[in-house]
Amino acid sequence: MSSSSSLSMPVADESEDAEEKLRILQQLLASQDSGAAPAAAAAGAPASRQVAYEPGLCIKTRQDSGGAKLFINLCRSADLPAPPEATDEQLAKLLEDPDSHAARFRVPLSIGEPRAERDHAGSACTAIDVVAHPSLLDRMRASDLYRNFAISLAVEGAEAKHGLSLSRRDLTVLRNKKYVGSIEQQAAQHFVRSGGPPKPFIQEVSGSEATAPQPSSSLSAPSKTPPRPEFRLVQEPPYGSPSHFVCEIRLPLISSAGSLQLQVGGDRLLLTCRSRAYRLDFYLPVCIDQAACCAQFDADSRLLTVTMPVEGGPAA
Repeated sequence: MSSSSSLSMPVADESEDAEEKLRILQQLLASQDSGAAPAAAAAGAPASRQVAYEPGLCIKTRQDSGGAKLFINLCRSADLPAPPEATDEQLAKLLEDPDSHAARFRVPLSIGEPRAERDHAGSACTAIDVVAHPSLLDRMRASDLYRNFAISLAVEGAEAKHGLSLSRRDLTVLRNKKYVGSIEQQAAQHFVRSGGPPKPFIQEVSGSEATAPQPSSSLSAPSKTPPRPEFRLVQEPPYGSPSHFVCEIRLPLISSAGSLQLQVGGDRLLLTCRSRAYRLDFYLPVCIDQAACCAQFDADSRLLTVTMPVEGGPAA
């Protein structure tokens, strides 16, 4: 279909030979230990220390039960281990096949406790600090895929640690606010590579207090069906036989059309993302003229507009 903003299909890179794949896996699995205390490591209990951190970006969402507003402050600290290097192609393969050996890719995160705060309007809300090495946030600025991957990890990490269920439909990255609340310090455990089974995607480095560290826990890779984005479907004209339909889809986690995959054919629209941030699949009451369809993505408003003329319908 034609598009005023390119919606390209992903092309997997199959040129890596076995030796190169082994080298990449070894790199991803390399120990990120930044000097854990020998006595603690020998005893099997990670050491704990205070971690100073700075604001990075703020994610706003709501709890599914009751709809209470919740903010996740994704922060940076050089005290945490850096995540392994991974290109967009490697990361896409990890997301496509989370059960593969490459899924042992780990991102150290320090996840704080929920605390009561006030939003800009003075209403009660909850905030959780999630701290990562600065390189993670730097990579997020350079790659939409890595950005969406890291945001998903932060949200799912907070859910898993605190037993929450957070809305993906209401998820927004704030543009003009990097942090809700006042900066505190988290007690973070050293990242210790053990001889146990490999741990996927998130290596949690957070303890609740410096004097009472909790064992680090493993959180599985994002495996849920991607959330359905908010959208609006309009018939034109609004009465009688339609000449075309316009679908407006809000994609707050997407900043470039290059990561979108859009298919319109027959009576079906299917939208997916390389980052698995969203998935939209629905059927229309009529068949669409695929060759006449067009789509445009507005990076400022994060809005995708798809215009779909009706096959054999009256002229618009």
